[in-house]
Amino acid sequence: MWFQTGWFERLISWMDFEAAAFALVDEEQSDAVKEIMMELSDLYIKIFDRCIAYFPEIDGFCIHDDWGGQKSCFFSPEIGEEIIVPAMKKVTGFLHSKGKFCDFHSCGQEIKQIPNMVKAGWDSW
Repeated sequence: MWFQTGWFERLISWMDFEAAAFALVDEEQSDAVKEIMMELSDLYIKIFDRCIAYFPEIDGFCIHDDWGGQKSCFFSPEIGEEIIVPAMKKVTGFLHSKGKFCDFHSCGQEIKQIPNMVKAGWDSW
């Protein structure tokens, strides 16, 4: 099952790209952004749990959250690890507990983010 609009993309949808990118690095906003990311994970888990209940034949989820552009990542690996990875790990941990495969769709030049994808619990990119 494809799931559009992951954590960073949801932040962009609320704030536009520039403000969302700034919110990730602004120390005054960091606690609020971390809280939003975890709240999104709670919401996503509720949605996925319902999907699994009604469609148990779903064997995996492909979750979409672009992290990069043509030449580089949108944010540093350190920011990703601190702010987004814990929220993602909550979701992948839930899905793995249900025996589901977790695929991460993320476009762009993201070689530097691969360790974060592993830490977040993704089975594939």
